[in-house]
Amino acid sequence: MQSDVNEVVNSDTAELVAIANDLLVQWGIESEVSEDVVRELARSGHVELHNIASLAGGIVSQEVIKLVTHQYVPANNSCIVDGASARIIFVTV
Repeated sequence: MQSDVNEVVNSDTAELVAIANDLLVQWGIESEVSEDVVRELARSGHVELHNIASLAGGIVSQEVIKLVTHQYVPANNSCIVDGASARIIFVTV
């Protein structure tokens, strides 16, 4: 059973890397997609990972509370969540 899953992940990874690199060439971007990143996307089944989804929900709920209570200044513009290094960056433009 586990070997079947690994075979599917490996074949999906190869196909997705090829598609992504073809798109980058079409768009004129001189870069390649990391196979490790694509493998993780294929392995996770194209769903949000639980810890990242709960973190995003917590951030959104905190911002809603700021808006409703008018007590604090809500985040302005974008919030980048880097789950690999456990960092949150608020970008203001």
